[in-house]
Amino acid sequence: MRNIRKRYVLLFFTCFFTQFLQAQQKFVLPDVDAIGFHGSNTYFNLYTKIGNGLYAKRTLGIMYQRVKVDESSRMDSIDWYMMDKVDTVTFGALLEKKETIVQVDDLRPATIDSYTGKVFDVNEQGKWRREQQGTSIILKFFSHDMASVQEVEYGKGKNYRMRYPSSMAFPDSVEVWRVQHARYYRPLELAFKDSKNIIILDGAGYDYALIPTLKDDQLVRFSNDAKPAILTNSGPEYDDTCMDDFYMFDIKRFYGVQKVADGRYKLINTFNRNVLKETFDSIAYDSRFIICKRNDSISVYNLYLEKLNIGQLIEAKELTRFTTGCIEALTTSGPAYYGEQGKRIAKPEEIWYGVCGTVPHWTYTIERKGDKYRIKKYTSGPGVHEERDEMFLLADCKPGDSLTFMNGRSEYSFDGNSYYIDKMYLSPGLLKIQRNGKFGLVEYNYEQDRTAKSKESIKKYGSYERPLLTYPMQSIEGEVVLPVDNDSIVHSNDGLILFYKQGRMGIFPRHKRPVYDELRQQTQSYYHIVKDGKAGWLNINTNKEYFLKP
Repeated sequence: MRNIRKRYVLLFFTCFFTQFLQAQQKFVLPDVDAIGFHGSNTYFNLYTKIGNGLYAKRTLGIMYQRVKVDESSRMDSIDWYMMDKVDTVTFGALLEKKETIVQVDDLRPATIDSYTGKVFDVNEQGKWRREQQGTSIILKFFSHDMASVQEVEYGKGKNYRMRYPSSMAFPDSVEVWRVQHARYYRPLELAFKDSKNIIILDGAGYDYALIPTLKDDQLVRFSNDAKPAILTNSGPEYDDTCMDDFYMFDIKRFYGVQKVADGRYKLINTFNRNVLKETFDSIAYDSRFIICKRNDSISVYNLYLEKLNIGQLIEAKELTRFTTGCIEALTTSGPAYYGEQGKRIAKPEEIWYGVCGTVPHWTYTIERKGDKYRIKKYTSGPGVHEERDEMFLLADCKPGDSLTFMNGRSEYSFDGNSYYIDKMYLSPGLLKIQRNGKFGLVEYNYEQDRTAKSKESIKKYGSYERPLLTYPMQSIEGEVVLPVDNDSIVHSNDGLILFYKQGRMGIFPRHKRPVYDELRQQTQSYYHIVKDGKAGWLNINTNKEYFLKP
């Protein structure tokens, strides 16, 4: 009897060792009769009958390994592994274990494809822990390779500008089903005899198991002591939430760009599948779009991996700081914004970001006494240990000169968050000078002399006080970066510094002389231009010009 048991265990080990060499989405377990789910989400116990009420027990787990893909990707590959130790247990001891035991004979035939494209209510009776209170839990299978467990709530919106991006934005005043929290998973199959399977939803370790029993579908949550939840097909009830199908989705965890033998690139997923089924010269995937280039052709895909019909593309770029997924594209018809279904849209609203409150504050003031100009620089705010009062004499100014900051004023203030949230951020060192009716730009460096000694005093704010360092006036000279021979200089609403001369205009600092007859913003990056009588488009970020064919 002992020799027979050893032979069974050896056969069991050999079978699984062979399986270990194959890292795939499906792990075939033809000889397993029962599986045990432990409270941990890191492994399973597998049981095979070896006779006389005895079971051979082994432990199955997953190992994550880095994939050779682009550096921006955080995707791992999945390798199954079997622990070396093989135990034998009785059926009675198996039932006494503190784990959920599922007999393979109690399963019905089902695969991942049986659930793909469907949405299910997770009927957990309110026992599972939630990220957002008062929500219902649903399970979505988007494809063979991706599923999501989402917390949804019916009602009005709660300041959607502070949420993650969606495919489209319902106004806060509209009552619909909305996703409040979501996690995304790779479906794995444990394949048993007679076409029976258990589907594992893998995120960072095993998170859920979908068990197709003879009676119903059950969802086990490994990090929860509550009983399994029953799944029911919800039909179209949650169709509203399709706008949030990829709410909180991290594309870099699920995909990576890999170079192929001919020097081109493919987009692969965890299972090493070429998900776009093509290769390209370049692939960009930032958040909610995949933009691919091959020769002179550009293709754009959404997160459903659908190719969008946008027209003949010249350029395309995803914009990532908006409430809905958006690309900015230039086609032969001109520039426009497009949504996740490839339709033209108005420019979305920007997502509202919270900012740090403990940052420095700076105020620059232009002061004039007679024909002399000086700059007062004052540093304060909760992000500094002491306040600083500095004064700089602009020694190169001539009598009759007039100086302002680029906003046309004599004072400019900003703080440590301005560069991040304010597209109108100005450089206080760049001053607009008017001399003899003409305009130019001069740049100063307000750098304190290291040998200068400050006078220390105390600045009081009620009961709070802190040091104030006052520095002696320092004489500085600037550099003329745009000649004082222009008819006007304007800091436009889109943040550009435009200078005009003899009916033409240029953009500082990329131009030293006017080059355009017309310049008009069409989208965030594209401007309609007329240059030397020819109409076209300017990409303001790359300075590349495209002219329309007559």
